[in-house]
Amino acid sequence: MTILIQIGAFIEENWKILIQIGTSIIGAIGFIGVIIAIINNSGSIRERRQRRKKDSERSGDTNDPNEQKPVLIHPTSPSHYYKVGLNYLEQLKYADAQKYFQYALKKQVQATGENHPDTAKILNSLASVYDDMGEYDKAIKYYNHAIAASEDAQDKNSAAYATFCNNLALVYLKQGHYVKAQEWLHKSLAVKEKLLGAEHPDTAATYNNIAGVYYKQGDYDKALEWHQKSLKIKEKVLGKEHPSTAATYNNMGEVYREKGDSKQALEWHRKSLKIKEKVLGKEHPDTAATYNNIAGVYKNQGDYDEAQKWYRKSLDIIEKVLGTEHPLTATTYNNIASVYDDQGKYAEALEEYEKALAIREKVLGKEHPDTATTYNNIASVYDDQGKYAEALEWFQKALAIREKVHGIEHPSTATTYNNIAGVYDNLGKYDEALEWYQKSLKIKEKVLGKEHPNTATTYNNIAGVYRAQGDYDKALEWYQKALDIIEKVLGTEHPLTATTYNNIAGVYYKQGDYDKALEWFQKALAISEKVLGKEHPLTATTYNNIASVYDDQGKYAEALEEYEKALRIFEKAHGPNHPHTQLVRRNIVFVHEKMGNAAGGSG
Repeated sequence: MTILIQIGAFIEENWKILIQIGTSIIGAIGFIGVIIAIINNSGSIRERRQRRKKDSERSGDTNDPNEQKPVLIHPTSPSHYYKVGLNYLEQLKYADAQKYFQYALKKQVQATGENHPDTAKILNSLASVYDDMGEYDKAIKYYNHAIAASEDAQDKNSAAYATFCNNLALVYLKQGHYVKAQEWLHKSLAVKEKLLGAEHPDTAATYNNIAGVYYKQGDYDKALEWHQKSLKIKEKVLGKEHPSTAATYNNMGEVYREKGDSKQALEWHRKSLKIKEKVLGKEHPDTAATYNNIAGVYKNQGDYDEAQKWYRKSLDIIEKVLGTEHPLTATTYNNIASVYDDQGKYAEALEEYEKALAIREKVLGKEHPDTATTYNNIASVYDDQGKYAEALEWFQKALAIREKVHGIEHPSTATTYNNIAGVYDNLGKYDEALEWYQKSLKIKEKVLGKEHPNTATTYNNIAGVYRAQGDYDKALEWYQKALDIIEKVLGTEHPLTATTYNNIAGVYYKQGDYDKALEWFQKALAISEKVLGKEHPLTATTYNNIASVYDDQGKYAEALEEYEKALRIFEKAHGPNHPHTQLVRRNIVFVHEKMGNAAGGSG
């Protein structure tokens, strides 16, 4: 019996990566299949924290805001409460930070009223606490209060006002409200261009953030366009060896990674790394961020040993500099776990995910979006192991948080619907699978649009259900819908294009149309070999599937040749115990048995 390796029913995993560290944000979305993307929000935090320090100075308080002193001996001064709040926020002690910002707010309103720049400053900082905690509705409420206070105080043309607009936009970005995010970023940009000029680093930061929205929307060409605008300013004003310039190099690398251009991605990340190591040193968190991102590229290429090496380098720095209980430490544990998961080393993957989870539950809380991400990823390991009851339990835990924090029309919620559908698909409960996929699709089409790669993911997964049900015409219809989007948005030489070709070939294979199956498998193989290389697991998958066609045609010599290619790659990439390695080994055994039977019959 020949076994085809199917690539349908993608689990969408929201892995995290360390990206922009500077005055702004760029992120990536949880993607599909073997292409894993990650988001980092530390840039937005850094911008707010820099703004807090500037505001503290503007209030006439020139003391170090991070210095711990018995400041509460003057309870009538809101600035003292504010400084203590900042100190707690830097330590990630959110409850204490919130409490002292509330004290500061009460005193400030009593002293100057609600419509004062210093009131707006405190409101912004209070919003940032809720933002960091993942309580986005409250963050939006307080950012809006800060903006309103600035407007009423006739402070609409200040740098502080531009920052408040920027921060509100970034919350909308996290919520998947991309139109609103763009609206507020352009308000911020208008102020910055008027106040600071078109060639100021803060203006460049907003260009960068606008690029980040396009990136989340899957419009990578637009993202690159805005990053280039940002980069042009930074290189001219700050120079080519400034950390902020390095941050944009990094972001360019992330866009190219998502476009499937690993060569360009590595080139930009290495440019970023060279600057960070020189200017910041090899033990700086920003340097660790780039180590992490380089690891992500190698992971996408299927070079898992190299990926683990770079992730470990990142982890060593983060644990040393930030400690073993920092959210970024959890992020790196999460990424290390994802490599083990891809390799089929499920026990090791769960161990690393549990480390990430322990930190996130302790530091961020059990209802934070990052905690939900780890629940999701643990569920995916159980799904890969065939432990479907456990997978559903953990996906449901992730879903409860996401529906509460993000609402039911957020891309992350749609992701969890998709993943739950995948479990039902694996269980052969196809009606339930289609129901959950349709729930996911409804959100994606509304929020992301009908031409987003993540929407194509769900089209692909729905096609996989119809294929499993034997409804091949419907399967081809949905695969074609997915392919139309992927070719348009990502191009004809992207790994996801190859994946969809592979899936279409699988339908023709099921129908017994071997010529068409080979035609589509060969198209998939040409892309995989060119873009990912001849040693990538996706390339090995296609070798196996081509072999399956030859096998069924009775062309056993050709089948063995392709199976051996697949086996060699899987053994190198995944090891001898991975399900795909074992599957190909069984396929080889079946071919040898058939060849023996054929020889015996002819004798």
